[in-house]
Amino acid sequence: MANFFGTPNNDSLTGSIANDVMLGDAGNDTLFGDNGDDIVLGDSGNDNLLVEMATTVCLGARTTIR
Repeated sequence: MANFFGTPNNDSLTGSIANDVMLGDAGNDTLFGDNGDDIVLGDSGNDNLLVEMATTVCLGARTTIR
């Protein structure tokens, strides 16, 4: 399992093929979960969460999930 953390700025984070935890923090973030069973948290801002066909939990204040 890998952990990825964003900053208060606009971030772009890409996960690994393993099970990941991704936290975008504030800002307008793009988080790509890739494969694996991921937890993807956008936090505040207008976030884009891109996920693959795995078990994924997505949370965010104003979030677009694709």
